[in-house]
Amino acid sequence: MVKNLLCILCALLFWVNNALAQFCSDVVYPATTTYYTPAAGYCTLPIPDTPVYLVALSPAQYDTAIGCGACMQITGNKGSIIGQVGDLCPSCTGYNLDISADAGLLLDSIQGISNIQWHYVGCPVNGPVKFAYQGSNPYYIKVQVRNHRYPINKVEVRGNSGVFMQLPKTMDNFFSSTWPSGPENGPYDFRITNVLGDTILETGIPLLTNNDSVFSGAHQFPVCINEINGITTPFKTKSQVEILNSSANTLSVFNHNNYSIDYQVLDVLGRNIAAGNLSGISQQSLSLQQGGVYIVRYTAPQFGTQAKRVMVR
Repeated sequence: MVKNLLCILCALLFWVNNALAQFCSDVVYPATTTYYTPAAGYCTLPIPDTPVYLVALSPAQYDTAIGCGACMQITGNKGSIIGQVGDLCPSCTGYNLDISADAGLLLDSIQGISNIQWHYVGCPVNGPVKFAYQGSNPYYIKVQVRNHRYPINKVEVRGNSGVFMQLPKTMDNFFSSTWPSGPENGPYDFRITNVLGDTILETGIPLLTNNDSVFSGAHQFPVCINEINGITTPFKTKSQVEILNSSANTLSVFNHNNYSIDYQVLDVLGRNIAAGNLSGISQQSLSLQQGGVYIVRYTAPQFGTQAKRVMVR
């Protein structure tokens, strides 16, 4: 009896922890949505299989394809669905969406324009990340990362030279560049960083010269866990940098050291919100437009660059 009870408690704790970890942002966006027939979109990703539905973002949210592949929970008058960003909606404004028509009846009985609210969540991925090539050869590489839990912020590649090269991102959600030191036949190593600052290293990825050829990696990003919760909860890192949410929509960074640090504040899609420098023992407070999850990234001597997720109320 006791053994069975312990098993039930363990299962419950596992479910609760994973449910909490899955939602890396509690920022909810009120919006409206229209519906359209899904097709290959600006993100050039495969159309997702149900129960995940295709979503098109407004130009402000699409932002040079940084939102491509992101998943969101969308709630309407009838229920909720999971959507994945795969396209740009040129006529949408603000946080308004365009979603695939087959999702319409799950959200609202009215077909046309529906009132919704949505927030970002981790994608329900299966297996490791995947690499899709387009027009690549030993002199030029153009690669897309697929099947990722959170949107990709940076891709670096290493060939025979042994030095990682960052690949610029294009509007069609690929990362591409010519090889600066002559031909590279592969295999390649890829260092991939998502918008939350998590990095995975994939090694031995071959060069595939056929368009849309896909190769599976070996790793997947971990689920997001908010490392700071609550209005007055302080967090002091091992490098003696303290991050505080001391009042509504306010983020404070406190340097407890005599040396200076540079820091950045990023939103949940990895976009720069603020940046600054703290020289010696000092503190700076930043007023944010709204609460939610932010990433504070800073560089300190002897500790290098660190990143911490912060829940701002």
